[in-house]
Amino acid sequence: MTNTELGGLSVLILGSIAIGYISRDFFNGVGTDFFTNNVASIPITILMEMETLPVTIKLLPFVVSTAGACAAVVLLSQSNWLIM
Repeated sequence: MTNTELGGLSVLILGSIAIGYISRDFFNGVGTDFFTNNVASIPITILMEMETLPVTIKLLPFVVSTAGACAAVVLLSQSNWLIM
């Protein structure tokens, strides 16, 4: 990346953080403590249930996303959009 690209990206990053900080009350409500308790309030029972799931259920997101990526590569390689 060039210095110009990094400078532009830095401006976008800082602008995004600033707008998010300014408009956080618009999404949560003025003066609420919404994020103080909701970030890490997962009950212990849910964590214990996740460990008892079958391995096939745990691997399902990986298998589906890998199949989708492979299907995209196959479909794009057969189309005129991808030049190989």
